[in-house]
Amino acid sequence: MQRLFHIIFSIFLIASLCIGCSNSPKAATNTNSGSKLHTITAPKGGKIIGLIVERGERISKDQPLFAIADEQLSKELEKNSADLAAAEAKLKVMQNGSSAPNPVNITALKERQRKAQENAAKMERLLAVGGISRAKAEIAQQELQQANNALAAAQQQTEASKPASPEAIEVQGKQIASLKAQQNVLISKQQENEVLCPATGVINDIKVSNGTDVKERQIVLVLEEVKE
Repeated sequence: MQRLFHIIFSIFLIASLCIGCSNSPKAATNTNSGSKLHTITAPKGGKIIGLIVERGERISKDQPLFAIADEQLSKELEKNSADLAAAEAKLKVMQNGSSAPNPVNITALKERQRKAQENAAKMERLLAVGGISRAKAEIAQQELQQANNALAAAQQQTEASKPASPEAIEVQGKQIASLKAQQNVLISKQQENEVLCPATGVINDIKVSNGTDVKERQIVLVLEEVKE
Protein backbone atom coordinates (compact mmCIF):
# COMPACT_ATOMS: atom_id res chain seq x y z
CA MET A 1 0.00 0.00 0.00
CA GLN A 2 2.83 2.36 0.89
CA ARG A 3 4.57 1.53 -2.43
CA LEU A 4 1.37 2.34 -4.32
CA PHE A 5 1.15 5.71 -2.51
CA HIS A 6 4.73 6.61 -3.59
CA ILE A 7 3.93 5.74 -7.22
CA ILE A 8 0.81 7.97 -7.25
CA PHE A 9 2.72 10.83 -5.61
CA SER A 10 5.51 10.59 -8.23
CA ILE A 11 3.00 10.71 -11.09
CA PHE A 12 1.34 13.81 -9.56
CA LEU A 13 4.74 15.55 -9.15
CA ILE A 14 5.74 14.92 -12.81
CA ALA A 15 2.38 16.24 -14.04
CA SER A 16 2.79 19.43 -11.98
CA LEU A 17 6.25 20.09 -13.48
CA CYS A 18 4.89 19.69 -17.00
CA ILE A 19 2.15 22.22 -16.36
CA GLY A 20 4.74 24.66 -15.01
CA CYS A 21 6.82 24.32 -18.20
CA SER A 22 3.82 25.19 -20.40
CA ASN A 23 3.50 28.61 -18.61
CA SER A 24 7.16 29.64 -19.06
CA PRO A 25 8.06 33.34 -19.80
CA LYS A 26 9.38 32.40 -23.30
CA ALA A 27 5.94 31.24 -24.42
CA ALA A 28 4.34 34.47 -23.13
CA THR A 29 6.89 36.62 -25.04
CA ASN A 30 5.97 34.95 -28.33
CA THR A 31 2.39 36.19 -27.96
CA ASN A 32 3.62 39.83 -28.03
CA SER A 33 5.52 39.68 -31.32
CA GLY A 34 3.15 41.98 -33.33
CA SER A 35 4.38 44.87 -35.51
CA LYS A 36 4.85 48.32 -33.99
CA LEU A 37 2.35 50.97 -35.12
CA HIS A 38 3.21 54.69 -35.38
CA THR A 39 0.36 57.20 -35.23
CA ILE A 40 1.34 60.25 -37.31
CA THR A 41 -0.38 63.51 -36.34
CA ALA A 42 -0.44 67.07 -37.69
CA PRO A 43 2.24 69.29 -36.09
CA LYS A 44 -0.14 72.27 -36.22
CA GLY A 45 -3.53 73.25 -37.55
CA GLY A 46 -3.90 74.02 -41.26
CA LYS A 47 -4.26 72.49 -44.71
CA ILE A 48 -2.53 69.18 -45.50
CA ILE A 49 -0.29 69.39 -48.59
CA GLY A 50 2.03 66.87 -50.24
CA LEU A 51 0.13 63.82 -48.92
CA ILE A 52 0.57 61.45 -51.87
CA VAL A 53 1.14 58.11 -50.11
CA GLU A 54 -1.31 55.20 -50.40
CA ARG A 55 -2.35 52.36 -48.11
CA GLY A 56 0.09 49.47 -48.32
CA GLU A 57 2.88 51.66 -49.66
CA ARG A 58 6.33 51.09 -48.16
CA ILE A 59 7.98 54.26 -46.85
CA SER A 60 11.60 54.70 -45.81
CA LYS A 61 12.67 56.37 -42.57
CA ASP A 62 12.95 60.20 -42.83
CA GLN A 63 11.06 60.26 -46.15
CA PRO A 64 8.63 63.23 -46.23
CA LEU A 65 5.03 62.23 -45.59
CA PHE A 66 3.18 65.57 -45.76
CA ALA A 67 3.36 69.21 -44.68
CA ILE A 68 1.04 71.88 -43.30
CA ALA A 69 0.56 74.82 -45.67
CA ASP A 70 1.48 78.25 -44.31
CA GLU A 71 0.57 80.97 -46.83
CA GLN A 72 1.94 83.79 -44.69
CA LEU A 73 5.28 82.03 -44.32
CA SER A 74 5.46 81.40 -48.08
CA LYS A 75 4.83 85.10 -48.76
CA GLU A 76 7.57 86.07 -46.31
CA LEU A 77 10.00 83.70 -48.01
CA GLU A 78 9.13 85.08 -51.44
CA LYS A 79 9.67 88.67 -50.29
CA ASN A 80 12.90 87.77 -48.55
CA SER A 81 14.18 86.12 -51.72
CA ALA A 82 13.40 89.19 -53.82
CA ASP A 83 14.96 91.56 -51.27
CA LEU A 84 18.10 89.43 -51.04
CA ALA A 85 18.54 89.26 -54.81
CA ALA A 86 18.12 93.04 -55.11
CA ALA A 87 20.59 93.67 -52.28
CA GLU A 88 23.21 91.38 -53.85
CA ALA A 89 22.79 93.04 -57.24
CA LYS A 90 23.19 96.46 -55.64
CA LEU A 91 26.35 95.36 -53.83
CA LYS A 92 27.95 94.31 -57.12
CA VAL A 93 27.19 97.72 -58.58
CA MET A 94 28.67 99.43 -55.52
CA GLN A 95 31.82 97.30 -55.70
CA ASN A 96 32.37 97.53 -59.46
CA GLY A 97 31.61 101.21 -59.78
CA SER A 98 29.40 100.63 -62.79
CA SER A 99 25.75 99.79 -63.13
CA ALA A 100 26.26 98.48 -66.67
CA PRO A 101 27.55 94.89 -66.43
CA ASN A 102 29.84 93.80 -69.24
CA PRO A 103 28.74 90.95 -71.56
CA VAL A 104 30.68 88.38 -69.52
CA ASN A 105 28.65 89.23 -66.41
CA ILE A 106 25.36 88.99 -68.29
CA THR A 107 26.42 85.65 -69.76
CA ALA A 108 27.31 84.34 -66.31
CA LEU A 109 23.96 85.48 -64.90
CA LYS A 110 22.10 83.79 -67.75
CA GLU A 111 24.01 80.57 -67.12
CA ARG A 112 23.17 80.81 -63.42
CA GLN A 113 19.50 81.25 -64.35
CA ARG A 114 19.58 78.23 -66.69
CA LYS A 115 21.08 75.96 -64.04
CA ALA A 116 18.62 77.23 -61.43
CA GLN A 117 15.72 76.46 -63.79
CA GLU A 118 16.96 72.91 -64.38
CA ASN A 119 17.50 72.30 -60.67
CA ALA A 120 14.08 73.69 -59.72
CA ALA A 121 12.39 71.47 -62.30
CA LYS A 122 14.30 68.44 -61.01
CA MET A 123 13.34 69.19 -57.39
CA GLU A 124 9.67 69.51 -58.38
CA ARG A 125 9.77 66.09 -60.02
CA LEU A 126 11.37 64.53 -56.94
CA LEU A 127 8.86 66.23 -54.65
CA ALA A 128 5.99 64.83 -56.68
CA VAL A 129 7.15 61.28 -55.94
CA GLY A 130 8.10 61.98 -52.33
CA GLY A 131 11.84 61.78 -53.02
CA ILE A 132 12.77 65.03 -51.24
CA SER A 133 11.31 67.31 -48.60
CA ARG A 134 9.15 70.29 -49.53
CA ALA A 135 11.76 72.57 -47.90
CA LYS A 136 14.39 71.48 -50.44
CA ALA A 137 12.00 72.12 -53.31
CA GLU A 138 11.25 75.57 -51.89
CA ILE A 139 14.96 76.35 -51.63
CA ALA A 140 15.41 75.44 -55.30
CA GLN A 141 12.53 77.76 -56.22
CA GLN A 142 14.07 80.54 -54.14
CA GLU A 143 17.42 80.09 -55.88
CA LEU A 144 15.65 80.32 -59.23
CA GLN A 145 13.88 83.48 -58.13
CA GLN A 146 17.19 84.96 -57.00
CA ALA A 147 18.78 84.13 -60.35
CA ASN A 148 15.85 85.70 -62.21
CA ASN A 149 15.97 88.83 -60.08
CA ALA A 150 19.73 89.16 -60.37
CA LEU A 151 19.61 88.89 -64.17
CA ALA A 152 16.70 91.32 -64.40
CA ALA A 153 18.47 93.82 -62.14
CA ALA A 154 21.68 93.53 -64.18
CA GLN A 155 19.87 93.99 -67.47
CA GLN A 156 18.04 97.07 -66.20
CA GLN A 157 21.22 98.84 -65.17
CA THR A 158 22.34 101.14 -67.99
CA GLU A 159 24.01 104.15 -66.41
CA ALA A 160 27.55 104.20 -65.10
CA SER A 161 28.21 105.16 -61.51
CA LYS A 162 31.20 105.73 -59.28
CA PRO A 163 32.35 103.04 -56.84
CA ALA A 164 30.75 103.35 -53.43
CA SER A 165 32.82 104.07 -50.37
CA PRO A 166 34.18 101.16 -48.29
CA GLU A 167 31.85 102.20 -45.49
CA ALA A 168 28.79 102.06 -47.75
CA ILE A 169 29.86 98.68 -49.13
CA GLU A 170 30.25 97.36 -45.57
CA VAL A 171 26.76 98.55 -44.65
CA GLN A 172 25.35 96.84 -47.74
CA GLY A 173 27.19 93.63 -46.85
CA LYS A 174 25.66 93.67 -43.38
CA GLN A 175 22.21 94.11 -44.88
CA ILE A 176 22.77 91.05 -47.08
CA ALA A 177 23.98 89.03 -44.08
CA SER A 178 20.84 90.04 -42.17
CA LEU A 179 18.59 88.99 -45.06
CA LYS A 180 20.36 85.61 -45.30
CA ALA A 181 19.95 85.05 -41.56
CA GLN A 182 16.26 85.91 -41.88
CA GLN A 183 15.96 83.43 -44.76
CA ASN A 184 17.49 80.65 -42.64
CA VAL A 185 14.97 81.32 -39.87
CA LEU A 186 12.06 81.23 -42.31
CA ILE A 187 13.29 77.97 -43.85
CA SER A 188 13.62 76.44 -40.38
CA LYS A 189 10.05 77.43 -39.58
CA GLN A 190 8.93 75.88 -42.84
CA GLN A 191 10.70 72.62 -42.00
CA GLU A 192 8.82 72.52 -38.69
CA ASN A 193 5.61 72.25 -40.71
CA GLU A 194 6.88 69.11 -42.43
CA VAL A 195 6.40 65.58 -41.12
CA LEU A 196 9.00 62.92 -41.91
CA CYS A 197 8.54 59.18 -41.64
CA PRO A 198 9.68 58.08 -38.13
CA ALA A 199 10.71 54.58 -39.27
CA THR A 200 10.76 52.33 -42.29
CA GLY A 201 7.32 50.82 -42.63
CA VAL A 202 4.12 50.35 -44.56
CA ILE A 203 1.17 52.75 -44.58
CA ASN A 204 -1.48 50.98 -42.50
CA ASP A 205 -4.23 53.60 -42.65
CA ILE A 206 -4.84 57.14 -43.95
CA LYS A 207 -7.35 59.22 -42.00
CA VAL A 208 -7.49 62.36 -44.18
CA SER A 209 -6.91 63.29 -47.81
CA ASN A 210 -4.55 65.83 -49.38
CA GLY A 211 -5.93 69.38 -49.07
CA THR A 212 -7.93 68.62 -45.91
CA ASP A 213 -7.98 71.19 -43.11
CA VAL A 214 -6.82 69.53 -39.88
CA LYS A 215 -6.40 70.51 -36.27
CA GLU A 216 -3.16 70.34 -34.31
CA ARG A 217 -2.34 66.75 -33.22
CA GLN A 218 -5.14 65.34 -35.41
CA ILE A 219 -4.32 61.85 -36.68
CA VAL A 220 -3.32 61.90 -40.36
CA LEU A 221 -2.09 58.37 -40.94
CA VAL A 222 -0.89 55.19 -39.26
CA LEU A 223 2.42 53.52 -40.12
CA GLU A 224 3.21 49.86 -39.45
CA GLU A 225 6.95 49.58 -38.79
CA VAL A 226 8.92 46.87 -40.60
CA LYS A 227 12.49 45.73 -40.14
CA GLU A 228 14.90 46.99 -42.79
